[in-house]
Amino acid sequence: MRKIAFLVLITLLFFPSFIIAQTQFELNQSAGEELEKAEAELNEVYQQILKLYNDEKEFLEKLKLSQEAWLKFRDAHVDTHG
Repeated sequence: MRKIAFLVLITLLFFPSFIIAQTQFELNQSAGEELEKAEAELNEVYQQILKLYNDEKEFLEKLKLSQEAWLKFRDAHVDTHG
């Protein structure tokens, strides 16, 4: 079951819907909308995983730590490349 949850997360990250934009403003707007949509979907899946694995405390703790590490990495990457 963990493999399925992982595959769902990967799918959401790498297969966003594509929007054809003409200007930089439209590209930025589209990217922002896609980001909001992807974050909402990821949060929904994360909540489902928390419920599904409620009795596996060690797994959930490791998942939480990995998510915190990912957020720190993402934020640092945006700060240096943004």
